[in-house]
Amino acid sequence: MKDKIKPNSEWSEKDVWDYLNGNLSSEKQHELEFNLSSSEFLQDAEEGLRAIKEKETINRSVQHINHKLLRQLKKKSRTGKDPFSSLPLLIVSTFLLLALIVLAFFVLYQMSLTK
Repeated sequence: MKDKIKPNSEWSEKDVWDYLNGNLSSEKQHELEFNLSSSEFLQDAEEGLRAIKEKETINRSVQHINHKLLRQLKKKSRTGKDPFSSLPLLIVSTFLLLALIVLAFFVLYQMSLTK
């Protein structure tokens, strides 16, 4: 996966870090600020990133969170419900339903003969 801010974005994480550190050209800085102004979520993200004192820990935190998310997704996909796991129960319940229908038919048939 590329390190883009969002799938259709032209801004990478490196661009955002350069912006926060003041290493972005003024033209690119204005473009990024314009994009930030269009989204409250991005504004909050920028504000949060600026508030962090130890910038070095951010990368480790992001990697740790991404690793945990990937692990959870892999675990979820492994424990996904197998569509055939309930097949025996379905077969048994269908058989019992058919048996009840046949039994009811014979009972009703016997009742009609005795009348």
